[in-house]
Amino acid sequence: MRIGADKLIPIDVRVLAATNEDLRHAALSGKFREDLFFRINVLSLQIPPLQKRIQDIPYLVQYLVNQLSQKHNMPAIRIPKSCVKKLMLLSWPGNVRELSNFIESLIVLSQGVFSKDIFQQQYTELADYSQSRSLESHSASSEERFVRERTQDPTVQNREYILQVLRENRFNKTLTAKELGMSRMTLWRKLKCS
Repeated sequence: MRIGADKLIPIDVRVLAATNEDLRHAALSGKFREDLFFRINVLSLQIPPLQKRIQDIPYLVQYLVNQLSQKHNMPAIRIPKSCVKKLMLLSWPGNVRELSNFIESLIVLSQGVFSKDIFQQQYTELADYSQSRSLESHSASSEERFVRERTQDPTVQNREYILQVLRENRFNKTLTAKELGMSRMTLWRKLKCS
């Protein structure tokens, strides 16, 4: 029914939704409307990220070259196997969208004729970004491991140790809680109960 109207307009629609979030968990934690989740969760497909299915890259490259060449009204370029193999070495943090953008850029810049120089220039930028994201992700997981180990350490439970860290952080409870790997509420409870 249109806003302000008094008659219904019959429609037949299908909704296709995609996300990289766990909607079931989000609905349970109240971050996503539960009623909407149950309406759209008819058929759920789990598609692994590109870095977990590297063997698909040659097929995706061919598909994307054909689709994007047609989109830009250009002849399809032929990317050598050696170049495709180089693409298979990257971590692809941006998933298929990142590969698609790379291929589209290559097609537009090549103007219908594959150029190894253009490929190499684009590849170098992509490899630098991919490598920096990979290092960033590795560093974050190391920090998480460190925090987990610290919170399981019995000395973290010790009031004196907590007070020492609190003093080092000039009694900033947010910084202290973060350093100890706990919430401010947990820090408050430990200070109160100990």
